[in-house]
Amino acid sequence: MGKKVRARGKRGTSQLRRTKIKTEIAKDRTKNKSSKRVLALSQDVKNHLLKLQEQQEKDRLILGKAYQGTEYICRWADGTAMTCYYLSKAFRDLLVKNNLPSVRLHDLRHSCASFMHTAGCDLKEISDWLGHADIGTTANIYVHLDFESKKRVANRLSVILG
Repeated sequence: MGKKVRARGKRGTSQLRRTKIKTEIAKDRTKNKSSKRVLALSQDVKNHLLKLQEQQEKDRLILGKAYQGTEYICRWADGTAMTCYYLSKAFRDLLVKNNLPSVRLHDLRHSCASFMHTAGCDLKEISDWLGHADIGTTANIYVHLDFESKKRVANRLSVILG
């Protein structure tokens, strides 16, 4: 659920190195080799992470030895990592507050894959982005075709069948 991400400000990338799978369990490695990856960041995301990093440094200075100092991005002012349970609940609360459909936080990976596919990314790019060891997982489970894609397929068939 939670990912340990190290932001690399100058390069504009983030590196996923560890996985937090339950409320209190953190693994020192990812699920598989392909899950450990470096992702390029958009300028907006990079700027947001740099602001978070600045705030975390201020918190560290204010709290001194009381600062817990985890490397997770989602953490409290004292440096302790936010739990997966808290993040999931905060996400559910955000959806309710904004009258949005109820989905799990993990479901955003499916949405991301589908949006990437609609935007023209190929399955290999999407698979690498999501950290899948097998492109079949991406194709068969994560990428969902939208109605416009289905209309394009119907139109292509119409042309072929002439």
